[in-house]
Amino acid sequence: MNEQTKTLGLAVYSEPLDDIPLLINIIKEMGIGELIDGCVKADLHWEGASIGTVISIWLCYLLSTQDHRLVAVREWVMEHRELFKRELGIELRPTDCSDDRLAIILSRLGQVGNQRRLDKALLEHWWTIYALPTETIRLDGTVVSVYHEREDDADTLLKFGFNPAPREGMRQFKVMMATLDPLGMPLTAQTVSGEHGDDLLYIPSYEQAVDLLGSRDVLVVGDSKMSSLAIRGQLIQRGSRYLCPLNENTLPGKERLGHLTDILAHPDSWQSVYRQDQQGRQTELIAVVVERERSQRWAPKGGEPVYWKERLIFVRSVQLRASQLHRLERRWQRLQTQLEKLRQPPGPGRKSACTDEGLRKKVQTLLKQTGLTHLVEVNLIHRILLHGQSRWIVDSYARDEVRWQAYCDRLGWRVYATNTTPTELEATASVGVYRHQVLHERTFSRLKTRRFNIQPVFLRDEQRIVGLTWLLVLALRILTLTEFRLRQALKQADADLIGLNPAAPSQTTQQPTVDRLLAFFHPIYLTVIDIDGQTRRYVTQLSPTQRQILALLSLPEDLYARLALPPP
Repeated sequence: MNEQTKTLGLAVYSEPLDDIPLLINIIKEMGIGELIDGCVKADLHWEGASIGTVISIWLCYLLSTQDHRLVAVREWVMEHRELFKRELGIELRPTDCSDDRLAIILSRLGQVGNQRRLDKALLEHWWTIYALPTETIRLDGTVVSVYHEREDDADTLLKFGFNPAPREGMRQFKVMMATLDPLGMPLTAQTVSGEHGDDLLYIPSYEQAVDLLGSRDVLVVGDSKMSSLAIRGQLIQRGSRYLCPLNENTLPGKERLGHLTDILAHPDSWQSVYRQDQQGRQTELIAVVVERERSQRWAPKGGEPVYWKERLIFVRSVQLRASQLHRLERRWQRLQTQLEKLRQPPGPGRKSACTDEGLRKKVQTLLKQTGLTHLVEVNLIHRILLHGQSRWIVDSYARDEVRWQAYCDRLGWRVYATNTTPTELEATASVGVYRHQVLHERTFSRLKTRRFNIQPVFLRDEQRIVGLTWLLVLALRILTLTEFRLRQALKQADADLIGLNPAAPSQTTQQPTVDRLLAFFHPIYLTVIDIDGQTRRYVTQLSPTQRQILALLSLPEDLYARLALPPP
């Protein structure tokens, strides 16, 4: 908040700059304001700052404050009015960033036609100036729950549907996103009603992405929901390649078991995958892979069948296997605890089974709950009590060590399917490609929790909800593209950044996150001192690392220092 102190002949004014000059110049360099003004036309009665200018300022607010409420924007902008005047060359009016005007802009951004034009214009511009990779795209969706009530469900964006999060009884909408590897930058974000299943959204999202790329010669990566035969067949039919893990529906248990039995019998065919350090040296075994091949056929309704060869890449992750073995041991310990209770002889306060069938059902329930039905043998015994009644208890139990070892050998394996050739994608390289999924998940995390907190949604108009989602995705693009540019510049310069981690000020990195980057520019102040009519302006001096960041992003070295000069 601005601070001002006045005494006799002295006035001191202080304004926090922080990361705002950095953000507004990044947004200007990306051409966002101009491209928006070229695609979204204001009506004849529009006055004041243009739509592109207002959105540029709004993006600064979103990225700096992590708050998407419309009502708080105007006050924040007025507090930094002079800064935006210096950086944008425009005199802002109090109504330029009012919540009413922002709501009108969201209605424009919520129109699908405007979104398509903006996506195409922005991405074509960025590919031209930043030389972004275009070989791999990743598809996935997420659910956004809302606290809205609707009387009519016939034509609404907010509907009930499946939600993996504990959001029972809440309406929702779904965001299906295509991101660009290895940036994790969103290419498209399709907002649909909440009852849609992901399997119906993959191909439309893919079509939008390849239309923006201008090529179908891409590798499409997705999770197991993308592995249905129809989706894979359509990707083949359209001339693209795919990589996705298979589930029980796309690789039945009998076929999977047959492959694993053969693989475990020939460990000499396994290929090792190692983690590499920044110098490219192998440091740690992370997985082993084995490759198999099968023929596939998909027949669309009323069309010609599609045939292709599919590679099955069996991957046993060291980390996943260790985790599953740990959980298996815990289940075994839990079962032992329960069976020991059933071994206790009848006595005061201890219930016991009167029949063989009753105790056997209880044991089977315990085995099923722990998932150890075929791995543990339990023997029952009949006991006669002193007063002539009979009771059944557990006599003994033991693991079937042969089956137990076979079960342990099959832990940690996942199966990827791809139609790429070994030349296009080696089996060992597929592990690294799929594990880039974490970047895609981080994009969703930033949208929903870490940075923008889209939940809760403080809007009721559904077109504006769609517009707000697109705007937040645009902010995500700024974050991911800035992070990519910074890391590429560090790699090319073979340099490191120091001091971004407040917990370890001497730590260096070549893989900085944009979240740490923006936080590193806090606090920076502009201080104006007026003494007897003479005005002096001071800006907090930047650290060497802050100046290095400006240079790596090709921003002016005096980006902050020039704000201390008298206004023109």
